[in-house]
Amino acid sequence: SMPLTDAGADRGGVVVGSLARDRGGMEQLLHNAGLLHTHGHELDWDRILPATAGTGLVPLPTYAFQREHHWKPSSLIGGRPAAPQGQAFWDAVNTGEPARVAELLDAPEHLRAGVAELMPLLTEWLERQAAQSADPPGPQQDSSFRARLLSLGEQERLGLVLDLIKSEVAPVLGLPVDSVMDDQPLPQLGMDSLMAVGLRSRIARLTGQQVPAQLILGDAGCAGLGRAIIAAALPGSTEGPSHDTGPGRWLRILKPAQQPSARIVCVAGAGGTTAAHVPLIRFLPDGVELLGVRMPGREDRFAEPAATDMRAVIDGIVAELTGLDAVPTVLYGHSQGSWLAWELAHALADRADCPPLTLVPACGLPPRTPPPPGMRRMGELADTLETMSVPDLAAALAGILPDSILSSEELLTAYGAALRDDTVLGLNHRASLDADARDPLRFPIHAVAASDDPVLPEETVRGWQEYTHGDFVHRTIAGTHAAPIDNHEAMAAELLQAIPKNQGENNA
Repeated sequence: SMPLTDAGADRGGVVVGSLARDRGGMEQLLHNAGLLHTHGHELDWDRILPATAGTGLVPLPTYAFQREHHWKPSSLIGGRPAAPQGQAFWDAVNTGEPARVAELLDAPEHLRAGVAELMPLLTEWLERQAAQSADPPGPQQDSSFRARLLSLGEQERLGLVLDLIKSEVAPVLGLPVDSVMDDQPLPQLGMDSLMAVGLRSRIARLTGQQVPAQLILGDAGCAGLGRAIIAAALPGSTEGPSHDTGPGRWLRILKPAQQPSARIVCVAGAGGTTAAHVPLIRFLPDGVELLGVRMPGREDRFAEPAATDMRAVIDGIVAELTGLDAVPTVLYGHSQGSWLAWELAHALADRADCPPLTLVPACGLPPRTPPPPGMRRMGELADTLETMSVPDLAAALAGILPDSILSSEELLTAYGAALRDDTVLGLNHRASLDADARDPLRFPIHAVAASDDPVLPEETVRGWQEYTHGDFVHRTIAGTHAAPIDNHEAMAAELLQAIPKNQGENNA
């Protein structure tokens, strides 16, 4: 339903489901029928709620002195609302009733016969109006929203839009409205990719403006979203979206800490984004800073070409990390991201100002280890992504990606494109490994496996022990290959346990 909702947002479309996961009874079906009804869709309630079931319907009375319904009149074809006094007239035109049209016009007797001849012209005019109403600039909300903005000064405009955005953001995140700060990046409050897609649809329905999901998941916050909406609705205005993207191109602050006592740097698996690590935020204490590595070609770097040289990626990330305060740091990589985290560990270890480090590979194949059958199938899948349908891709990645991605056509399509890019980067990395040996690390490795990983057996993860002269810890959390980004509480506990306690651990 999500792609349909997004596609129909600028036409005022309404999409509801039938049944839902773990809610497959009549109550859920009737709930969704009620949603259709409240959006103006006509339902045969005598069939849905038969009198024999003891749920007879009682007609809602009108006010005797007004003779009006309690709800807004239904729309004409194409969603163009009619004035209340003209609704009956256009209904008669729609249904082809010349006698009723003549009666409503109170036409003299000698003209009534000619009304039938006018009916095709009236119908054609109505169809033209419906077609025009389906064209840009957008739904009815758009014109009224723009008119309201135009009636306000610049500061009042932003205040109006901020109130609207916060009233939508807060329920999505399960927070009170007054706890959503204007400039705080929404991922820091727990906004993830799936939430962003739904929020974008609601904003489009309310304002008529399409907001990119990347902007919602960026660092602009509600104020940046508000400026972007105003700029789109009023192209000549001075407002514009915020382009603040955190500490640099490569690192994104997911959870800030004013004086961090420790830092966790997250590297997503192939095809992933920094948004995958957002749910960790609520399980980390205030003093722990959470950073995500954002790759070119996605998120705020969507317009950039994808990375193809692992060494250039490492150099860019290291340059930004060394500009930060030296605090105990965990380098955490999920799946293929564990290799990039491993390379970061080597690059940082060679620096004189290296902070205390721990490497945490989660569901990651140790470098130079022959891939097990499940991993080989993943490699073969990457070669066929161009021709795979979205349902086939979802079936192939079941147990490997979270259900929230598998159930969203938009998120899954974006993931497939990023996976192709990361496959190219992975091949470049393998070639560099063949030409460049690495000594074992001097600091701890805290390897995490998943209990039901379909592509990487738990014993394979133990192979990381060969890659360090320091302490080695092997732990298992519940879940599939996606457990590190699905089982957030368990993964956060492992990351906190892995934080190095002192500089001596680097030289163990």
